[in-house]
Amino acid sequence: MFARHQVQCALALAREVDSVFARNDLIIPSVHDLGVRRHLRGGQSGADRATLDWAIAHGIPHDGWCPRGRKTEDGALADRYVLRETPGFGYLQRTEWNVRDSDATLIFTLSDSLDGGSKRTAVFADRLGKPWLRVRPECSRNTWRAF
Repeated sequence: MFARHQVQCALALAREVDSVFARNDLIIPSVHDLGVRRHLRGGQSGADRATLDWAIAHGIPHDGWCPRGRKTEDGALADRYVLRETPGFGYLQRTEWNVRDSDATLIFTLSDSLDGGSKRTAVFADRLGKPWLRVRPECSRNTWRAF
């Protein structure tokens, strides 16, 4: 039940992001105008998978790292997601390598605080000197402009 709710929330958030990028009055009208060349993710359920599906649907190449054996919290990751496997089975290496290989990181959340993997992602980005932005459905235009 929790996993289904998590995926539904992530898909709702992906639809929200899609509508944000489609707004003509927003300073960022599309991901193509941002210069997005590829989308890196680790393939976990929820927001990770929803954003991979979003990238595929919008013709944005994707790749990234996933744990050895294509391990996710809900089973092996489907082959349609073009991700490379890390040498180990752990999630932290996958997260760190995805941040390391990215120009910037968007962290999608529904809550007001960062915790768990989202918090670790921000810590890795700070440690590696990579810009990151936490995106929530109520993100304002000024937040996007600042990023």
